Amino acid sequence: MCRFNMSFNDAVVDEMRPHFADEKAMLMWMQAGMERMMREYAAQFNKKTAADGKELLRKLQAIPNTPEGFLQLGGILGKPASSFSWDELREDAYAEKYGI
Repeated sequence: MCRFNMSFNDAVVDEMRPHFADEKAMLMWMQAGMERMMREYAAQFNKKTAADGKELLRKLQAIPNTPEGFLQLGGILGKPASSFSWDELREDAYAEKYGI
C-alpha cells in the first residue's frame, strides 16, 4: 500500500472531528474518500481510451477494401511505431505483394 503525507486546513478538520468516534475513524473515512476520488479520476481516462478505440475502429471500417483504401491507412493510423515512414512501409508492402 502506498503512503502519502497530506496537510489539511485545521479549521476544516476541527469541524469534522465531532462527527467521528475517534481520529482513526476519521482517517479511515478520509482514506476511503480519497481512494474513491482517485478511482473516479483514473476511470475518466479509461473511458476516453475506449472511446478513442471505437473511433479508430469506425474509421478503419469506413476504408474501402481496395488498393486506394490501403493508401488511406497512413492518415488514420498516424505515425508508425517503427522508425520507417508510411511511404517506406507502403513501398515494402508493394514489393512483397506485387514484386515491384
